[in-house]
Amino acid sequence: MTTDTAHNPGGPSQDAERAQFRLLVPNFLRRLYESDLVSEGVDIRPLVAWVPAVILAPWGFIVVVLLVKYIHLASIVEQFPERFGELERATWGDELFFILFSMTAVGLITVAVGLITVLVWESVFPDKRDAQILGSLPIRGRTVLLAKLTALVLFVGVFAVAISVPTGAGFALAVSWHHWFAAPSYLLTHLVVIPLAGVFVFVCLVALQTILAALVPRRLLRAVSIIAQLLFVVALIEMFVYSTVISGWLAERAHMLTESGGGSWLPPLWFLGLYETLLGSDLASFHRLAVTALVATGALLALSIAAYACSYRRIVRRVLESTQSDERGTRRLAHLVRHVSPAVVRDRTVQAVIAFIGKSLARSGLHRLVLAIYLGVALALALGGILRPLTEGLGVTLDEPSVALLSIPLVLSFFALVGLRVLFTVPIELPANWVFQITERHEKSIYLRGARTALVLIGLVPLALITLPAYWAIWGWQLAAAHTTLWVLLGTLLIEALLTGFRKVPFTCSYLPGKANVRLLAPLYIAVTLIYGYSTARSELWLLAEPHRWLVAVA
Repeated sequence: MTTDTAHNPGGPSQDAERAQFRLLVPNFLRRLYESDLVSEGVDIRPLVAWVPAVILAPWGFIVVVLLVKYIHLASIVEQFPERFGELERATWGDELFFILFSMTAVGLITVAVGLITVLVWESVFPDKRDAQILGSLPIRGRTVLLAKLTALVLFVGVFAVAISVPTGAGFALAVSWHHWFAAPSYLLTHLVVIPLAGVFVFVCLVALQTILAALVPRRLLRAVSIIAQLLFVVALIEMFVYSTVISGWLAERAHMLTESGGGSWLPPLWFLGLYETLLGSDLASFHRLAVTALVATGALLALSIAAYACSYRRIVRRVLESTQSDERGTRRLAHLVRHVSPAVVRDRTVQAVIAFIGKSLARSGLHRLVLAIYLGVALALALGGILRPLTEGLGVTLDEPSVALLSIPLVLSFFALVGLRVLFTVPIELPANWVFQITERHEKSIYLRGARTALVLIGLVPLALITLPAYWAIWGWQLAAAHTTLWVLLGTLLIEALLTGFRKVPFTCSYLPGKANVRLLAPLYIAVTLIYGYSTARSELWLLAEPHRWLVAVA
């Protein structure tokens, strides 16, 4: 990043820097809101508007449940004052639930479409346009750095505040129904603490990204970043799914801390302490937790800025110098495809389509990142099926088939294939598709064969090579082979359904946003996911009980 110019060796003055900062922040915000990261001409503003509304839709019902709950608890406390601790712990549990909700919602506000998470993650560092345009201007690197971080924090803060307003109003109404004068204090405290908890998660995400960029070698940065985000998404989804269980456990933990006067290393408890401190609690343990929340957030933010500053120049230089990323990985993949494709298919056009799909996924970091998010959701759901019995105090049996174990490859393959099919419609470099236009064949079915084979090779075969030995080790080769055969055949049927009407080379055609009408079809998508992943696993238990049933199903 250029910091000096021939006309102004000393760089811009402080007043000029402040003016530049005020100009850069709204421009970065506009680029985030009107991002074209997914495809040229794709406007994410409708997604920004309706996804929070979908997430907040159940809150009308939740407010009614909370109101009934606190009316019941208050009546008990009026009759039995010695049971006031139950009411206190109930409010702590609900406050922790809202804190967990904010933390997970900020990280996963649009994981369903895999966009904002990618947007924030990929927008932490400058892209090639930033480096080429801003690098030629007399703007200090620190000004660009602070402006970009400020824009990101404001962008995420809007979401955090938006999801806090209805939850805060509902909670204040429920908990203060018999003392209306307390409602404003609850609402104001909620609007301060809950968004701050969400911003804390975002700062953790930025700190993770910047530290990786500063410490990890360049050739490993992309792969490590994708793995880190994959784990981040899995952890947040699990926390979101089990937020009621976790909040109850944390409430008991908070009660123990108030009795012992100790501290905690769990961030949700820090923000519970801040919540109660702002409400006027005189407990010393909550005061310490509140201080920890503020110090930890500030320290992480400072660490993010320091790591960002250390890696900023290196990232800018890499963006300017590199023409294509991951060339070594691309060459390895091309070598693998060149040897595998002839063994699978004979037609050279089909081989070319498969090779193009493999190389495109290897070159495009954005496409790999979106696919990683789909796989992260699948891993979270698969892991949740194993964790759910543990949260209910039940054991998990591995030595015999169960719905949770049978559904793992079904869920993973479903999200992998659906994610790949979605990515097929998103072009890598739309202006370059003239090559495919002038060489297009009249037989469009040849492209379908290539896409179908690529989905089998990328979405089914690697998963089968992982799950088959695992099932073999715990169930024996017969059950492992039977289950693998069945879910692979189901995967091929799913591929046929996904490719209905698909007659083009993947990644080469323009993307028309809004065509899928996700808002109206979301219930159908959820139903199909549950049926394919879990209802099928229940049916398979019945099929595996008798060999002739399994043979009929496979046939």
